[in-house]
Amino acid sequence: MTAGAAMAQRPEPPGIEMIIQGYQRAERDLKFSDEVAGKLALLREGLQAALEKECRDAGINLRDRSNKLTPEQRATYVEISGRRAREFYPKAAALLSPDQLKRLQQIDFQSRLKARAAGALLAEEVAAALKLTNYQRQTLSSLNSEYAAKQAEVGFDRAEYLDKAIGVLTDEQKATLAKLKGEELSGRPTGEAALAQQQREVPPFTFIQTQTPSVFRVHFAALEAVQKDLGVSDEVARKLTQLRDDYRATYKKACQDADVLQTGAQFSIGSEYDRKLQQIGRKLDEEFIPKVDELLSAEQQKRFQQILFQYLLKDRGPLALVAVASELKLTDEQQQKLTALDRELSPRPPGPKGRVPAPPRPGPMAKGREAAENRLLKVREYSTKAVEVLTAEQKATFDTLKGSEFDLDQLVIRGRTRDT
Repeated sequence: MTAGAAMAQRPEPPGIEMIIQGYQRAERDLKFSDEVAGKLALLREGLQAALEKECRDAGINLRDRSNKLTPEQRATYVEISGRRAREFYPKAAALLSPDQLKRLQQIDFQSRLKARAAGALLAEEVAAALKLTNYQRQTLSSLNSEYAAKQAEVGFDRAEYLDKAIGVLTDEQKATLAKLKGEELSGRPTGEAALAQQQREVPPFTFIQTQTPSVFRVHFAALEAVQKDLGVSDEVARKLTQLRDDYRATYKKACQDADVLQTGAQFSIGSEYDRKLQQIGRKLDEEFIPKVDELLSAEQQKRFQQILFQYLLKDRGPLALVAVASELKLTDEQQQKLTALDRELSPRPPGPKGRVPAPPRPGPMAKGREAAENRLLKVREYSTKAVEVLTAEQKATFDTLKGSEFDLDQLVIRGRTRDT
């Protein structure tokens, strides 16, 4: 569920909902710069985090697909999502040029025309632009009623009704319609074209998380919720956000220069492809981790480290404790117990000691949100078991490493926005 989907009226400006939702065909058509794309990605993340938090506070779990909303909950969701959309959509629109906003309106109209046929032509602003006669309005209204009644039938031909609706117009009106539509949005690539496009893209960040802690540090430091918790100034917040954009651009260029593209079949642990990715990750660590630290005070760095540790504990359970073995002064026996717990939780080789372990790499066996929620519950169970391995003194150190609780649902990394 998204903010736009629940709004009682269409968001303004027309088409901005597509951009907030990351509709890639529209993004490619508008040719966003990397800077604008990065800022839009942050807005999406901010909107989703704010929406989920407010809904969660209202007792609405958006992540549970089996969750059936009561009429009261649905009304609350509509109110929250509409309010949040009105807050975030103008921010997104402000990032677009006048020409991009005009083109976005054309793309939005194309989408509505294909989806609603006669109904789109009867919209007040469209009918006025086309100068529809009363007879044409009546004819289109009849077509619209027939469309609504038959669209659920098997074999319903949406294109047929669109042709009928356009057939009601005069040649002059059709010319006006063509201007409202603009150039047709290019279709989604399929078959070999789709494969070729995918192979030109760089791998998502999930491919380098195993040995690249800078992914988390840079992206989380750019989140508004984290910046607010750390108490950074507006100037530092701006620099941290820019740093994330620079990180993405650097990652993309490094992958392209090394010919590391998202072919999928090339990847395997220990392969040349993997070696290049890890090398890119190490260079990103060396360049960007110091840049994040330079922008934060000693106290802010300490708090940020606590937030990162909480995230790691939620994500990897027992391995989070192994990653801070020196701070906890773990014995060899304790490390063996924690490693055994990790193998029970997730039967795969652990990440290198001291590094940020990553979730299993994405693949065809990846499942949906329900599976992800089940895993979170399991990780939580094993995290509790892991803490029980510690002595009383180590538990006190563990509590210091965690610090005060942070709302971890606000920590998100979009592994792919546009090319990344």
